[in-house]
Amino acid sequence: MPTYEVTFESPGFTRNRGIVGNEFSESEAEGYTEVARAEGTLPAGVIAVLRGHISEDDGQSGPEVRVFACVTLRLRAADAEEAESFVPPEGLLTTIADLMGSRDDKQHLSLDGCAWEATEVEEAGLVASERFASGR
Repeated sequence: MPTYEVTFESPGFTRNRGIVGNEFSESEAEGYTEVARAEGTLPAGVIAVLRGHISEDDGQSGPEVRVFACVTLRLRAADAEEAESFVPPEGLLTTIADLMGSRDDKQHLSLDGCAWEATEVEEAGLVASERFASGR
Protein backbone atom coordinates (compact mmCIF):
# COMPACT_ATOMS: atom_id res chain seq x y z
CA MET A 1 0.00 0.00 0.00
CA PRO A 2 1.41 3.42 -0.87
CA THR A 3 2.41 5.92 1.77
CA TYR A 4 1.78 9.64 1.93
CA GLU A 5 3.36 12.56 3.70
CA VAL A 6 0.47 14.52 5.18
CA THR A 7 0.95 17.87 6.86
CA PHE A 8 -1.60 18.69 9.52
CA GLU A 9 -2.05 22.22 10.78
CA SER A 10 -3.76 23.74 13.81
CA PRO A 11 -4.14 27.42 14.65
CA GLY A 12 -3.23 28.65 18.09
CA PHE A 13 -1.97 31.61 20.07
CA THR A 14 1.10 32.60 22.01
CA ARG A 15 2.28 35.53 24.06
CA ASN A 16 5.90 34.49 23.47
CA ARG A 17 7.07 35.32 19.95
CA GLY A 18 10.22 33.36 20.77
CA ILE A 19 8.48 30.10 19.85
CA VAL A 20 7.72 31.29 16.31
CA GLY A 21 10.06 29.35 14.06
CA ASN A 22 10.53 26.49 16.54
CA GLU A 23 10.88 23.16 14.79
CA PHE A 24 10.58 19.47 15.45
CA SER A 25 13.55 18.37 13.38
CA GLU A 26 13.75 15.25 11.27
CA SER A 27 16.20 13.70 13.76
CA GLU A 28 13.88 14.50 16.69
CA ALA A 29 10.98 13.04 14.72
CA GLU A 30 12.95 9.89 13.94
CA GLY A 31 13.80 9.40 17.62
CA TYR A 32 10.21 10.05 18.66
CA THR A 33 8.96 7.56 16.06
CA GLU A 34 11.37 4.86 17.21
CA VAL A 35 10.21 5.19 20.82
CA ALA A 36 6.52 5.30 19.83
CA ARG A 37 6.92 2.17 17.68
CA ALA A 38 8.67 0.33 20.50
CA GLU A 39 5.89 1.34 22.91
CA GLY A 40 3.15 0.62 20.36
CA THR A 41 1.71 4.13 20.70
CA LEU A 42 1.60 5.27 17.06
CA PRO A 43 -2.04 5.63 16.00
CA ALA A 44 -3.38 3.15 13.43
CA GLY A 45 -2.32 4.12 9.92
CA VAL A 46 0.56 6.33 11.07
CA ILE A 47 3.97 5.04 10.03
CA ALA A 48 6.13 7.89 11.30
CA VAL A 49 6.38 11.45 12.52
CA LEU A 50 8.54 13.29 9.96
CA ARG A 51 8.90 16.91 11.15
CA GLY A 52 7.08 19.96 12.48
CA HIS A 53 7.29 23.74 12.86
CA ILE A 54 5.49 26.76 14.26
CA SER A 55 4.83 29.75 12.03
CA GLU A 56 3.27 33.13 12.68
CA ASP A 57 0.19 34.45 10.94
CA ASP A 58 1.25 37.47 8.87
CA GLY A 59 1.02 41.12 9.93
CA GLN A 60 0.29 40.98 13.62
CA SER A 61 1.00 43.27 16.50
CA GLY A 62 0.00 43.20 20.12
CA PRO A 63 0.78 40.86 22.96
CA GLU A 64 -1.07 37.78 21.67
CA VAL A 65 0.09 36.33 18.36
CA ARG A 66 -1.86 33.90 16.18
CA VAL A 67 0.36 31.01 15.07
CA PHE A 68 0.07 27.75 13.18
CA ALA A 69 1.49 24.48 14.44
CA CYS A 70 2.32 22.17 11.53
CA VAL A 71 3.23 18.49 11.87
CA THR A 72 4.01 16.16 8.97
CA LEU A 73 3.27 12.45 9.33
CA ARG A 74 3.85 9.50 7.02
CA LEU A 75 0.60 7.56 6.60
CA ARG A 76 -0.52 4.40 4.84
CA ALA A 77 -3.49 5.03 2.56
CA ALA A 78 -5.00 3.53 -0.57
CA ASP A 79 -4.85 6.85 -2.42
CA ALA A 80 -4.34 10.59 -1.96
CA GLU A 81 -8.03 11.19 -1.24
CA GLU A 82 -7.95 8.69 1.61
CA ALA A 83 -4.75 10.26 2.94
CA GLU A 84 -6.30 13.74 2.83
CA SER A 85 -9.41 12.57 4.68
CA PHE A 86 -7.40 10.70 7.34
CA VAL A 87 -8.83 11.61 10.75
CA PRO A 88 -6.18 13.76 12.43
CA PRO A 89 -4.57 11.86 15.34
CA GLU A 90 -5.09 14.81 17.67
CA GLY A 91 -3.27 13.31 20.66
CA LEU A 92 -0.09 12.68 18.66
CA LEU A 93 -0.25 16.00 16.82
CA THR A 94 -0.88 17.97 20.01
CA THR A 95 2.00 16.21 21.78
CA ILE A 96 4.40 17.22 19.00
CA ALA A 97 3.01 20.78 18.98
CA ASP A 98 3.46 20.98 22.76
CA LEU A 99 7.09 19.91 22.41
CA MET A 100 7.65 22.67 19.85
CA GLY A 101 5.75 25.23 21.91
CA SER A 102 7.75 24.86 25.09
CA ARG A 103 10.64 27.10 26.01
CA ASP A 104 12.52 27.56 29.25
CA ASP A 105 10.57 24.62 30.71
CA LYS A 106 7.29 26.52 30.17
CA GLN A 107 4.49 25.91 27.69
CA HIS A 108 3.90 28.96 25.48
CA LEU A 109 1.51 27.57 22.87
CA SER A 110 -2.25 27.41 23.19
CA LEU A 111 -3.90 25.52 20.32
CA ASP A 112 -7.49 25.91 19.23
CA GLY A 113 -9.27 22.74 20.38
CA CYS A 114 -9.98 20.03 17.79
CA ALA A 115 -8.83 22.23 14.91
CA TRP A 116 -6.25 19.97 13.24
CA GLU A 117 -6.74 19.59 9.50
CA ALA A 118 -4.75 18.19 6.59
CA THR A 119 -3.28 21.02 4.54
CA GLU A 120 -0.83 19.20 2.27
CA VAL A 121 -0.66 15.65 0.90
CA GLU A 122 2.25 14.24 -1.06
CA GLU A 123 2.75 10.65 -2.17
CA ALA A 124 5.84 9.15 -0.56
CA GLY A 125 5.71 5.73 -2.22
CA LEU A 126 6.70 2.54 -0.48
CA VAL A 127 8.67 2.77 2.76
CA ALA A 128 12.13 1.19 2.73
CA SER A 129 11.08 -1.92 4.68
CA GLU A 130 8.25 -2.60 2.18
CA ARG A 131 10.61 -2.12 -0.80
CA PHE A 132 13.07 -4.61 0.69
CA ALA A 133 10.34 -7.17 1.43
CA SER A 134 8.89 -6.89 -2.09
CA GLY A 135 12.33 -6.96 -3.76
CA ARG A 136 11.95 -3.48 -5.32
